Amino acid sequence: NVTSLVGKEPELVGEVERFRLDIVGLTSTHGYGTSFLERGWTFYQSGIPPTERCEKGWA
Repeated sequence: NVTSLVGKEPELVGEVERFRLDIVGLTSTHGYGTSFLERGWTFYQSGIPPTERCEKGWA
């Protein structure tokens, strides 16, 4: 259970590797863009940039 990912990316990578997962889906990340995590993992987020306002639901 990752309530907030800020600063917990290493924990996320550790859990993904511990369970030998190839792909992981998260909801409500409240972020956008692409981040490169440790040990070669890539984190894609499809949220709204802070410069834009979301007027309807976003998926």
